Amino acid sequence: MSQLYEEDEIDLLEYVSKILKHKYTILLVVVISMVGCVIYNYFAPRYYYAETTFFLPKSSSTATSGLISQYARILGSGAQSSDFGGYLSSLVESNRIQLLVANDLKSSLKADTLPEVLGQLELKRVKLSSRESVQVLSYEHQNPEIVMKVIASYFQNLGVLNQELDLSVQKQLITVLDPATLPISPSKPNKKKNLMVTLFGALFGSIVLILSKDFITNISHQLKKVQSDPIS
Repeated sequence: MSQLYEEDEIDLLEYVSKILKHKYTILLVVVISMVGCVIYNYFAPRYYYAETTFFLPKSSSTATSGLISQYARILGSGAQSSDFGGYLSSLVESNRIQLLVANDLKSSLKADTLPEVLGQLELKRVKLSSRESVQVLSYEHQNPEIVMKVIASYFQNLGVLNQELDLSVQKQLITVLDPATLPISPSKPNKKKNLMVTLFGALFGSIVLILSKDFITNISHQLKKVQSDPIS
């Protein structure tokens, strides 16, 4: 048993010795990687994030599931759920509401047509999710003021579509719990996170490459030695 511990200790010391032997190579890889990360953080597009939390009415206040599914298809949404959450998701993802939001934001963007506005808004970044007992509508964009305007436009048009389609008997489709606030600092890129991931990735990657290269070299030498030895 003690012999096994000694062999393990010798192997570990051998690995440490190999790593220290290539310490300057590892340092060079880390420095280059960190410089690349700093450059990326500097030139990467800044995205600002905001979200609004709100309550939904009880599912009993909705229309029949068949009507909800039919209107989901009419609106141009892929969501086919028949519950109220699916209904709201259908509205958020629908082509109809995206066109309404784009029309609201047309004057705020340097674009002449709705397709150009849609391209600049990147409304695929609008997300609807559940958090405990509330719903969260979030959005991120390179312009913090556009973030606020898009979220406000979504809430306004959600109510308009609900009244037009008459799928919920409640005039107030949602009740806002925590309204969105103007984002001051960008949420992306996350500079600290990027630097930490790059640092540990460069360290781990360079060590793995060094040990892998040494392992392959040893195997190659052993094969050559076996081939060169005469067969007894």
